[in-house]
Amino acid sequence: MTLFGIIFSRASQDESINKINEENKKIENLQSIIKIFILKCNNFHIKIMIIFKEKMNFIHKK
Repeated sequence: MTLFGIIFSRASQDESINKINEENKKIENLQSIIKIFILKCNNFHIKIMIIFKEKMNFIHKK
């Protein structure tokens, strides 16, 4: 009976570990998506600043 309890307990632990690993993978994927989004936003912001600077330079040249 004790052996069955140990096997059942081990299976339960493995299931818990698998759930935790799945959650960690989801978190890592979300972190990657957020990092990519931040990089894209930064690139977009830089492009807008360059365009704004070019327009200001054009206005000042007139």
